[in-house]
Amino acid sequence: MCAANGNDNGQLTSPWGTRSGRETARMAEQLLSRGFQLRGWPWWARYGASAILVIIALELHLLLASTLAAYPFILFFPAVMIAALVFDRGAASSRLR
Repeated sequence: MCAANGNDNGQLTSPWGTRSGRETARMAEQLLSRGFQLRGWPWWARYGASAILVIIALELHLLLASTLAAYPFILFFPAVMIAALVFDRGAASSRLR
Protein backbone atom coordinates (compact mmCIF):
# COMPACT_ATOMS: atom_id res chain seq x y z
CA MET A 1 0.00 0.00 0.00
CA CYS A 2 1.36 3.41 -0.92
CA ALA A 3 1.55 5.49 2.26
CA ALA A 4 1.33 8.84 0.49
CA ASN A 5 -2.09 8.34 -1.02
CA GLY A 6 -3.47 4.94 -0.05
CA ASN A 7 -3.22 3.33 -3.51
CA ASP A 8 -2.40 -0.38 -3.62
CA ASN A 9 -1.21 -0.24 -7.23
CA GLY A 10 1.95 1.84 -6.59
CA GLN A 11 0.75 4.96 -8.40
CA LEU A 12 1.22 8.49 -7.14
CA THR A 13 -1.81 10.73 -6.95
CA SER A 14 -1.48 14.49 -7.21
CA PRO A 15 -3.80 17.36 -8.14
CA TRP A 16 -2.46 17.00 -11.70
CA GLY A 17 -3.41 13.34 -12.06
CA THR A 18 -2.18 9.85 -11.28
CA ARG A 19 1.28 8.73 -12.41
CA SER A 20 3.31 5.60 -11.91
CA GLY A 21 6.85 5.76 -10.56
CA ARG A 22 8.26 5.12 -14.03
CA GLU A 23 6.32 8.01 -15.54
CA THR A 24 7.49 10.32 -12.77
CA ALA A 25 11.11 9.22 -13.27
CA ARG A 26 10.80 9.78 -17.02
CA MET A 27 9.41 13.27 -16.47
CA ALA A 28 12.26 14.10 -14.07
CA GLU A 29 14.77 12.83 -16.63
CA GLN A 30 13.23 15.01 -19.34
CA LEU A 31 13.40 18.08 -17.09
CA LEU A 32 17.05 17.41 -16.27
CA SER A 33 17.94 16.90 -19.92
CA ARG A 34 16.34 20.24 -20.76
CA GLY A 35 18.31 21.79 -17.93
CA PHE A 36 21.55 20.33 -19.26
CA GLN A 37 20.82 22.01 -22.60
CA LEU A 38 21.00 25.34 -20.78
CA ARG A 39 24.65 24.61 -19.99
CA GLY A 40 25.35 25.57 -23.59
CA TRP A 41 24.35 29.17 -22.86
CA PRO A 42 27.13 31.78 -22.77
CA TRP A 43 28.78 32.17 -19.36
CA TRP A 44 27.23 35.59 -18.75
CA ALA A 45 23.72 34.25 -19.32
CA ARG A 46 24.26 31.31 -16.94
CA TYR A 47 25.72 33.53 -14.24
CA GLY A 48 22.92 36.07 -14.71
CA ALA A 49 20.23 33.41 -14.53
CA SER A 50 21.73 31.96 -11.35
CA ALA A 51 21.85 35.47 -9.87
CA ILE A 52 18.17 35.89 -10.72
CA LEU A 53 17.37 32.60 -8.93
CA VAL A 54 19.15 33.82 -5.81
CA ILE A 55 17.44 37.23 -5.99
CA ILE A 56 14.05 35.47 -6.18
CA ALA A 57 15.04 33.39 -3.13
CA LEU A 58 16.08 36.59 -1.31
CA GLU A 59 12.78 38.28 -2.09
CA LEU A 60 10.85 35.24 -0.85
CA HIS A 61 13.04 35.16 2.25
CA LEU A 62 12.33 38.83 2.97
CA LEU A 63 8.63 38.30 2.35
CA LEU A 64 8.49 35.29 4.69
CA ALA A 65 11.10 36.52 7.21
CA SER A 66 8.87 36.20 10.26
CA THR A 67 7.79 32.68 9.29
CA LEU A 68 11.26 31.40 8.36
CA ALA A 69 13.27 33.12 11.12
CA ALA A 70 14.53 29.81 12.49
CA TYR A 71 15.64 28.61 9.03
CA PRO A 72 17.57 31.47 7.38
CA PHE A 73 19.00 29.47 4.45
CA ILE A 74 16.06 27.23 3.60
CA LEU A 75 15.18 29.16 0.43
CA PHE A 76 18.75 29.79 -0.69
CA PHE A 77 19.86 26.17 -0.66
CA PRO A 78 17.33 25.06 -3.34
CA ALA A 79 18.16 28.11 -5.48
CA VAL A 80 21.87 27.28 -5.46
CA MET A 81 21.23 23.57 -6.05
CA ILE A 82 18.95 24.31 -9.02
CA ALA A 83 21.57 26.68 -10.45
CA ALA A 84 24.23 23.98 -10.04
CA LEU A 85 22.11 21.32 -11.75
CA VAL A 86 20.86 23.47 -14.58
CA PHE A 87 23.64 25.99 -15.25
CA ASP A 88 26.71 24.00 -14.09
CA ARG A 89 28.51 24.27 -10.81
CA GLY A 90 30.57 27.34 -11.77
CA ALA A 91 27.49 29.54 -11.99
CA ALA A 92 26.17 28.22 -8.68
CA SER A 93 29.45 28.56 -6.80
CA SER A 94 29.71 32.21 -7.84
CA ARG A 95 26.48 32.84 -5.90
CA LEU A 96 28.02 31.44 -2.71
CA ARG A 97 30.80 34.04 -2.56
